[in-house]
Amino acid sequence: MISENELVNILKDNGIIPLKCIYESKEKTVVLDDKDINTLISYAKDNNIQYIFYEYRCLEKEDYIIDKDYIMTEIPDNFDEFYKIASHDIIKHNKKVNAIDFKQPYLLEAFCIHQGSYVLTSQHVVWIENLLDAESVVKELRLKYNKQLEELRLKTEMEEEKRKELLKEELKDIILSDDAFSRCTNQKMRRYYVDELLKKTENKKFLDLFMTDFGQFFIGKAATFVENLWILKKD
Repeated sequence: MISENELVNILKDNGIIPLKCIYESKEKTVVLDDKDINTLISYAKDNNIQYIFYEYRCLEKEDYIIDKDYIMTEIPDNFDEFYKIASHDIIKHNKKVNAIDFKQPYLLEAFCIHQGSYVLTSQHVVWIENLLDAESVVKELRLKYNKQLEELRLKTEMEEEKRKELLKEELKDIILSDDAFSRCTNQKMRRYYVDELLKKTENKKFLDLFMTDFGQFFIGKAATFVENLWILKKD
């Protein structure tokens, strides 16, 4: 891609005034197939056009770097599993991104205005053709590792279920062997009993058994648990 200094000099050498601008796509735009700036210059000269407008555009590096915060935002449910599987690909992509000087423009758009239409040509650097932004790369990696992620998800769910079952058995043994529980002869007393039991520091680990989908402790679940234990104890 031609540099800005080269562009300005070529335009001036051809008697054309270069005007740097911010270009936004217009409806009446004719895009030249030939990317050579000299083609646009020839068009301008043939039609007695004195001005050629141009804009160089740069990319934002932050749109291409994949960091943990970005993955956490995009894949909050299985971040750990995804990062574990795709970390090699992510590191490779970020290394490629870090090797690019994002202060250098990736695109030049130059145009003149003729009879109410924008006659435009553009050039871009070669590396942009093979560079995907963070969003696109993460989407590709999710597809690439979809099977492994599903297997990991199922494994994690099974391990979590097993962990909770062990906790339930442990809590069950604690409650059934507690004389204080035996003296809770009505639902109100048993509800108060389990609430106080779970407030103890050594029993905080059991709170996880009685959480809502929003991650909040729900005493109603704990009360149901002890009611089932009461029935079991009486039987």
